Amino acid sequence: MSLALRLVALLLVTLALVLLGADLVTTLETGRFTTRSIATLWSSFDHTEPAALYVWSDRHLPAFAGWLRLSLSLWGWAVAGPLGCLLLLIFGRRSGA
Repeated sequence: MSLALRLVALLLVTLALVLLGADLVTTLETGRFTTRSIATLWSSFDHTEPAALYVWSDRHLPAFAGWLRLSLSLWGWAVAGPLGCLLLLIFGRRSGA
């Protein structure tokens, strides 16, 4: 289990670095600061699903609709990177074992 979580952590850190590099290249190409949110990344795979989730949450979970929009507006690399680093800290190799 620990090995699998270390692998997931490594994949999350790699994903964060890829997303950060893609945002940097896009910023350099366009000349303006550009970052991809989680909703933007999700809509690149399925164009209608983030909007449908917003409508569903407005109807069925009105108290959490704002929190859902906030969590999906976070930068992709800013979520994957710290989560991967935290998992690496928790499940990384132990020097005494």
